[in-house]
Amino acid sequence: MNTFSEDGLLHLLLLSLSTEINIRWKLIVVEDSPNAGLTKDLPVNMALRFGQHLIKASAVILQTELSFALVNRKPVVPGHVLVCPLRPVERFGDLQPDELADLFTTTQRVANLVERHFGATSLTIAIQDGPEAGQTVKHLHVHVLPRKVGDFERNDSVYDELQKHDQEDEDIPSKWRSEAEMAAEASDLRDRLKNL
Repeated sequence: MNTFSEDGLLHLLLLSLSTEINIRWKLIVVEDSPNAGLTKDLPVNMALRFGQHLIKASAVILQTELSFALVNRKPVVPGHVLVCPLRPVERFGDLQPDELADLFTTTQRVANLVERHFGATSLTIAIQDGPEAGQTVKHLHVHVLPRKVGDFERNDSVYDELQKHDQEDEDIPSKWRSEAEMAAEASDLRDRLKNL
């Protein structure tokens, strides 16, 4: 029988593997190291569910046992990325404790990555929890936005832009990034993540 130390050398993670029809639960033991649970090379044909959308593997920066991070289709600022739980929960309060811990550990790692890569001096980290808070995708996600001096005339304008960034000009394809642009950015970020 394995004994788990108090300092967290091993974590017991509950992974939800879901399909449209059923949900299966799998128990996984993962070593507690900086790369624990990371999927280095996602299968090219794999897609992850993000609310009403399917996200191609090419847009995914990293995946842990319970979370994934992806580049944004319509970023508010360069480097604006999203971090999501794998299980498609709609609201923050729906997360299990292990999902919450993994989501924020993954958010911290991705935040460090984009802050360095995009030469930012600060970060805006935000969750729009419910429709009145601006949530448009019914899958909880954390917005990570690298910030620089003067990127907005009024600092809090970032929240106004976040509120409307994916609602404006939905029918004008030129406003949305192409799959190729998203794949290139995700690939670059995956490469840089290996050096953190």
